[in-house]
Amino acid sequence: MSVINDIDVILMNPLDLKYFLAVSETLNVSRAAERLGVGQPALSMALKRLETATKSQLLIRQKTGVQLSSTGRLLAARGRKILEDLDQLGRALTSSQQKIEGRYTLGCHPSVASHMTPAFLPKLLHSHPSLEIHFAHGLSREILEEVISFKVDFGIVVNPTRHPDLVIHELTKDEVSFWAADNACEDVLICDADLNQTQDLLRRIGNHRAKIFNRFLYSKNLEVIAHLTSKGCGIGVLPGRVANLHHSKTLKRYGTNWPSYSDRICLVYRADQQRTAATKTVIEAIKSAKF
Repeated sequence: MSVINDIDVILMNPLDLKYFLAVSETLNVSRAAERLGVGQPALSMALKRLETATKSQLLIRQKTGVQLSSTGRLLAARGRKILEDLDQLGRALTSSQQKIEGRYTLGCHPSVASHMTPAFLPKLLHSHPSLEIHFAHGLSREILEEVISFKVDFGIVVNPTRHPDLVIHELTKDEVSFWAADNACEDVLICDADLNQTQDLLRRIGNHRAKIFNRFLYSKNLEVIAHLTSKGCGIGVLPGRVANLHHSKTLKRYGTNWPSYSDRICLVYRADQQRTAATKTVIEAIKSAKF
């Protein structure tokens, strides 16, 4: 006796299986086609596809109708349960897509997380207790690549480059410039040398840099840079939002006519991934926040 295995079931078209079950009940292709409201050629093609998927002869054709082969009898016995299971799976998947629940990863630089996420995250988490948000931190260009490669669901990134798979929505703007406290050591520059913004600003002040700054403090953490700058350790290269987040009373823009770098802070996500009610809710919460 032929055996219908799990691979056979996966390859079956549910509609073809439904047609086969109608034939198994009537043992007549014409009457089954009439009951289903389809043409006999369409029904015959469905039966042929099902036999190809199972690699078995399901029906034995006779002058007065058809009889089920041994494999056909097995499929008829299991077919109804297969369709019920597929229907339940479909309803479960639809229900899952409609529920605002699950775990999602939001990628952003730690400093961006500090000054951006309080605008939407508390309300989002309070409103949807089955929703989990986890952070992935890194430079904006790193987060952008992780969104593209399906490792991160959403990103809040600075100055993203265009990509055909991404939706980019501008949330707000910022400005990176030089900051200092009143008692600053003016020959010390405090910065993250790996940031594009820092590199651009240092390039623009050019040879004057060597005359102004004799010493350098490097940190990957903008909050550390802001704190050290507020304590007078040197001149800090900072986004305005970071400088003002905790140090608005102590930090001021430094220098007259010194260059600055304009930033676009954007929400990025793959359009082909964000289709469930939960992902749409997260996206709308971020877009509608007041930054």
